[in-house]
Amino acid sequence: MIKNVKFLSIAVLALTATLGAKRLVDPMVAAYPVAIDGHESAQTMTAAFRDGVFQAKLSVERGQAEHLSLGRWNSDQDRASFIAGYQQSYRQEMAALHKLGR
Repeated sequence: MIKNVKFLSIAVLALTATLGAKRLVDPMVAAYPVAIDGHESAQTMTAAFRDGVFQAKLSVERGQAEHLSLGRWNSDQDRASFIAGYQQSYRQEMAALHKLGR
């Protein structure tokens, strides 16, 4: 009987640790998407795209309307990456906010 209790305790502990780790990692993965529509893109790996994601997240956290600061990037390609990252992240953050009922 003691062996069964020990085994059950270890199994519950392992399951709890696994679910806890998943709960910590999921928001981090969602905050930095690496794919657009399920397809990995070189654009998502650029600094401009990641900056767009970050700026959108800040806008949503502050309750601001969608606002693109394109002056931060010199090339058309960087501006396009920034816009793509910003718009994708802004929509995702707003959808998550609405799901939580805030």
